[in-house]
Amino acid sequence: MTFRIGNYFYEIKRKDKQSVYSVTDGKETISLPILYAFGEGQSRPNLHPSVRGRSDESLVSFYNEIKGLDFTIGAARGIPPSLKQAVGRRLPDNEVSNCF
Repeated sequence: MTFRIGNYFYEIKRKDKQSVYSVTDGKETISLPILYAFGEGQSRPNLHPSVRGRSDESLVSFYNEIKGLDFTIGAARGIPPSLKQAVGRRLPDNEVSNCF
């Protein structure tokens, strides 16, 4: 599955038994394993280890309706200012625990 926002290219793919979330700007790439995917049949926002040392919610999510990726519900739409911000947003600890 792929998605593009400006010069950022997103991909979610299987590698062995793990799903991997990758974002590239064409020069650098950040790839992280997807730890959890949440949703109620409509969308699946992904939770993955942060490049900042905590948990992040991915900027893009899988949607059953379109059988593909688009912005995560509630995510800021538009071109992120940096590759790290293109990966997603850092979740406060209370939001991470609320997901479970």
